[in-house]
Amino acid sequence: MRFAVSIAMLILAVILAVQNASSITVMLLFWRVDASLAIVIFLCFGLGALAAAMALMPAWYRKHSAVKRLQRRISELEADIDPTQTPSVQPSWFAGIRRSFSSKQRP
Repeated sequence: MRFAVSIAMLILAVILAVQNASSITVMLLFWRVDASLAIVIFLCFGLGALAAAMALMPAWYRKHSAVKRLQRRISELEADIDPTQTPSVQPSWFAGIRRSFSSKQRP
C-alpha cells in the first residue's frame, strides 16, 4: 500500500513538472533567480515541510522523553515485585460479587 501511494505521488510530481515547465523569475531582497515553476513549487513545499518538522520537534522530544522515563519507572517497579507474593487486598467490587454468589442457594 505504501509503495502504491509513493508511485502515485511520483506520477503527480512528474505531471506537475511537465505542465509547469515555464521559467519564472523569483526576486527576494537583492537576489534574482530564474528557475522552472515546478522547481520553485517543490522547493517551497520542501522548505515548508522542513519548517513544520522543526516546529514539531520540541513537542515530540518532550513526549519521547516522558515515555522513556515512564518505561524506566515501570521496569523499576516490576523489578521490585516479588512473583511469589499474592495480593492481600481484594478490590471492593470483588467482595460484593463473592457475597452475592455465596448467598444464593443452590437447588
